[in-house]
Amino acid sequence: MPKYVRQVLASALGILVLVFGYSCKSFGADELSILKELTHQISQNYGGAEVTFSGPIEWLKQTPGPKGGVVQILSDNARGELRFSVSGAKGEYAEGSLGFSAWLPARVAVKRVHPGELLRDEGFVTQKIRVSTGAARDFRGVLLSPESEISRLESVQTIMEGQFLTSSAVRNLPDIRRGDSVRIHLVNEGLTLSAPGVAQEPGYLNHQIRVLTAKTKKELLGQLQPDGIVEVKL
Repeated sequence: MPKYVRQVLASALGILVLVFGYSCKSFGADELSILKELTHQISQNYGGAEVTFSGPIEWLKQTPGPKGGVVQILSDNARGELRFSVSGAKGEYAEGSLGFSAWLPARVAVKRVHPGELLRDEGFVTQKIRVSTGAARDFRGVLLSPESEISRLESVQTIMEGQFLTSSAVRNLPDIRRGDSVRIHLVNEGLTLSAPGVAQEPGYLNHQIRVLTAKTKKELLGQLQPDGIVEVKL
């Protein structure tokens, strides 16, 4: 075999190792195509995670085992164990199991953040965490992307040092806060009456908010408009 051909093949094998995270010597050519499809499916299931495998594949059932076909994930568990099937065009069927890891970048708090505190970039570091096993597995669907702009976010709960930043732990800064003064517009068949009021909860433009009339102390539900106006349709 010419020297340049051997070099090309060696480079190709090296790329496969980097992409799939395992030694090509552990798997045959047919298994590599199966693992490529499993990588795609796992990455989708785990929010675009980077996927690596620990082999070899343990074949559990073969009747007879197909050389290729439709690959489907049957289950995965918190120990990083995957079970899948391969169905061939002529009725061939096989099931196999394999160890895997899925990794996602996440923001991790470097100090405690209190409820209502504005988030700052320097309060977090970005780390790659394994979301296929352990406690991080439960957060894989709610991890806040490191690409998210956090300067307009505040915490709605205590975020401890070392804790992952999740979408459920933060909210956008409200346009109106609880206790802020508002102007209530009571609208009924083209007639509008105006009265002062107080916000009963944080509110956002064009969203519903509970307010309290300043004089009668009656609670109403309306839509927050610009300039602190709350429109209540009667």
